[in-house]
Amino acid sequence: MREEKPFAVAKPRTPKGEARAREKLVISKMRALLSESTEESFKEKLEIAFGIKPGTRQFNDALEAWRAASSSR
Repeated sequence: MREEKPFAVAKPRTPKGEARAREKLVISKMRALLSESTEESFKEKLEIAFGIKPGTRQFNDALEAWRAASSSR
């Protein structure tokens, strides 16, 4: 992940700008997760990065997305 410039981090943002910044962060984390090579490492890092617990709908949806992405490689 690239380093932010100090001014870019400190400047005030609108609510829409804050939402966009959070969205960019989540997308970059998810891209990193989807590039995991094993299902076990994906599961472990999914819980660490997003706090999504095994057995939840969100966990199962993310696991399906990982399987679909890894099968197309």
